[in-house]
Amino acid sequence: MTSGPHSAERHHTGTPGNDHQTPHEETPRLDGLFEAGCEWLTAQGQPDHVAVHAADGQLTYHELDSLANQLARHLLAHGAAPGDRVGLLLDQGVDTYIAMLAVLKIQAVYILINLEFPATLIDHLSTRAGMRMLVSETSLAERQIG
Repeated sequence: MTSGPHSAERHHTGTPGNDHQTPHEETPRLDGLFEAGCEWLTAQGQPDHVAVHAADGQLTYHELDSLANQLARHLLAHGAAPGDRVGLLLDQGVDTYIAMLAVLKIQAVYILINLEFPATLIDHLSTRAGMRMLVSETSLAERQIG
């Protein structure tokens, strides 16, 4: 068996060669795998390993996890719930990664919205997709939605 942040133990069902998960096991979620990776890097003495490198900056795994947890708590405090659809209207940068991970942490679904879309299309998509809320930077929201 391999070791590392993405290794997972599987229970055998008794049939030789059968390494499928048993029904009582849950498939790991992306946010859980990310958190396991953070813990693994810390245990390896590499807590400052870079997770995101974008034009507007970079974040370590620890920083990304911490900021995503903070945004996740904010989303929950403002009415987001598991299963909700949350629109993301952000420039391509570190904030996008923070928002995607935060939405996954609350077990919601994110919908990336192209910044080039006109406000009428964003409104239409929001309605059709049943978005509960929109995460954006103030300057972008004012420019796009008006």
